[in-house]
Amino acid sequence: MERRLRVVYVFRGYGDYVIEALSALSRHVDAVALVSAEDWWLVPFLDKRVSVVKVAPPRVRSARNVGYVARLGRIINAIAPDIVHIQSGLLWELLLMGRVGSARWVTTLHDVVRHPTGGLLWQAPQWALDYAARRSSGVLVHAECLVSTVRQRFRGRGRQPLVAKVPHGPIWRYGKADGRVVPRGRTVLCFGQMDRWKGIEILLAAAPLLAEKVPGVRIVIAGGTRARSYYEGLASGMRGVEIRARRQDDAEVRALFEEAEVLVLPYVEASQSGVLQVGVAFGVPAVVTD
Repeated sequence: MERRLRVVYVFRGYGDYVIEALSALSRHVDAVALVSAEDWWLVPFLDKRVSVVKVAPPRVRSARNVGYVARLGRIINAIAPDIVHIQSGLLWELLLMGRVGSARWVTTLHDVVRHPTGGLLWQAPQWALDYAARRSSGVLVHAECLVSTVRQRFRGRGRQPLVAKVPHGPIWRYGKADGRVVPRGRTVLCFGQMDRWKGIEILLAAAPLLAEKVPGVRIVIAGGTRARSYYEGLASGMRGVEIRARRQDDAEVRALFEEAEVLVLPYVEASQSGVLQVGVAFGVPAVVTD
């Protein structure tokens, strides 16, 4: 019987994507997830074939990460994987690349280039994304256009990693369209982390035009942000616009997508969208920028 590949999955965040990707991967390889304390919530949603090891990374800004990375290296060496698969967004863990046994490294770049941000969402610096890609045997992206972006970005910059497209599949954790007829009013939903690239200002500028064309339309903008007063101020006095500037729990997410008639993504920059994939699960049509 042919031995299955052993893959160790290292990540911080990207929980909904990790659940879907790891559960699918576990059908083909022996998958081991190194799960940090803040991501422990996702363990019950993983396929039962995924082995789980709990780790405790310090905050990213802490110098104690030096000791953590050493411990992480010992854990990975004990597992003796064929592949270590990391998600973009890691920082200290990159110190292990090429230094853990004979394992090959694969990186999923959710975004090849950092989002333009108002500093509201922590992102790994661009050099960290580039370093992870250059040190990996393979790079996974979510769209064909991103395959070209990676190849162009690293052309003439040393060894070229193998680049493959693995589409970002639907996110099922919050629920799905299962044949029920859910009454949908004239509700337009804009969901997810509020920051500069999301184009919320564009949506609000269009809101009066939409209200003129569609009487009784309701626009709900929901998501976590550190600039709550800014976004609430943008919509101040606008009829039919509701700002929920906070993180929504699972039940609230489910209710939002069940009520929505249309999902809008007025992004000014993006390369993939988990929000879109939640909408796909619920069967909500989407209107998006190109």
